[in-house]
Amino acid sequence: MAQPDPSNTKEVITEQLEKIEQYIPPKIGAGWGALGVKLTCCETIDCFALLAFSISRNDIELNLLGIGNLTFPKVKPADIDPLAVAEIALQARFNPLEGELLVRGQLTPKSYILSPDCKLTGGLALGVWYAGEHTGDFIFTLGGFHPRFNKPDYYPDVPRLGMKLQIDKHTHATAQVYCAICGYGVMAGGVLNVGFSSGKLWANFEVEANLLLGFAPFHYDIDIRALVSAGFGIFGPVEVGADVRIFGPDLGGELKVKIGPVSKTIEFGDQGSPSAEPIDWAKFQNLFLPKAEDVCSINAVDGLVKQVVVDDKEVWVINPKSFELTTNSLIPAKEALYGERRHGWSNTNTNFGINSMGIDKDELQTCHKVTIVINPGESQKNVEDKFKFEPILKLASIATWGIPRTSSFLGLFVKVLPPEVNQEQFIDNVFFGFRILPANFPRGGESHEIAVKYLQDETYAIDERYTWEKLVKFVPNSDYNEEERRERIQDTVHTNPVRNAILEALGFDKSEVSINADEVAKSFVFAPQVK
Repeated sequence: MAQPDPSNTKEVITEQLEKIEQYIPPKIGAGWGALGVKLTCCETIDCFALLAFSISRNDIELNLLGIGNLTFPKVKPADIDPLAVAEIALQARFNPLEGELLVRGQLTPKSYILSPDCKLTGGLALGVWYAGEHTGDFIFTLGGFHPRFNKPDYYPDVPRLGMKLQIDKHTHATAQVYCAICGYGVMAGGVLNVGFSSGKLWANFEVEANLLLGFAPFHYDIDIRALVSAGFGIFGPVEVGADVRIFGPDLGGELKVKIGPVSKTIEFGDQGSPSAEPIDWAKFQNLFLPKAEDVCSINAVDGLVKQVVVDDKEVWVINPKSFELTTNSLIPAKEALYGERRHGWSNTNTNFGINSMGIDKDELQTCHKVTIVINPGESQKNVEDKFKFEPILKLASIATWGIPRTSSFLGLFVKVLPPEVNQEQFIDNVFFGFRILPANFPRGGESHEIAVKYLQDETYAIDERYTWEKLVKFVPNSDYNEEERRERIQDTVHTNPVRNAILEALGFDKSEVSINADEVAKSFVFAPQVK
């Protein structure tokens, strides 16, 4: 295939756009565009990104493809490789109507550190869901998730951040790390493996650590494992290892030592510390909720004409024909009222409590109430029947609003167990507010009756409606010959008081206006007749 000629830019672009029509056919009311950016930062990082967008009457979508390369050091002798090269490919997608923002990145095979033989692998991901069935969920990870974490299907697959190094022909090393933040809390960890093999002799060392950190209630759980194994031919493997588990916040844990087939477990610290003491309402409110006046809010989604301030209060001017209001509470509700009417709960989930406070679902009562009145004061009147109320259902975090798992001794010393890492992270279809719409769109008003006599019309003639100007008939002067007529035209063009008066009225300096009267007079093929 012949390479495009850069000197024929217009033809090349036209040809390529015609080819695109095979894959992106034109559609009335829709359009798309793309923008490419290439930049260099600090002479070390080279980046290229392609941003493409599509827009139509009912949808809009943004997509980003990019690649970044970090080389250190950038300038080097020809016989020395850089100390580190990290090249990452990025992909991002944002659709406002679907309520999803998803960014993914992965290191390419060109990435290494210290030596081209020490390869770097892995990826990252960022996901935010603010609408749809996964509303309220989020995820950020470098290298993936905890081994026991039950990843939801809509979370992206992310490979471990890793390193592979062939030290010499007998020895190799691999390392993997990860960290993630999601609705459960924080998880992080990694594994290091070093292996040696020479003939029949082999040995292996491996150490692994995994951390779980939760905030509702606060707890941590750390697993550390170390294992040394070796063998020679048919003899082996011989293994020596230790597993350590540390949990808190009241430090406790256990140590398991293994030598060959023999193992011993040693407990230390507070063995009940994985279960935290329930917190009280004041502490829960301080940790998870804003000020009391900010817990509930109302928003104008549509129909807001303007906002004014009356008596130090904000007043909304709303279009009554098309408006939409939404209420939102940071505390989910088990009961919802508009006025004194109770909202139905056909598809709403009320199966939640307060996990960190140890409050079960049957012990928690929450109510979301909306009141709409006219003429506030002694003569106020409720008018909720003039509106339509629809529930706003979202996801609720189990770490905060889940049904607590508790432990106790004879009903005393109640403690809250931390959420399981592989359990569901959210409760779906939980009520957080109302969508408020007009019950009936306002009807147009009726006009007053108008007497027929005011609509009747009669015609009558008007004398002398127009005054016609009387023009004097033009009579040429027959005494002028051809040359004299041209001279008369020349004199008239050269000096004209009427023209000068008009120029002065318009603000022009007549001395700056130059007209070649000779040329005007000569421009006629035949000199016109003059008086």
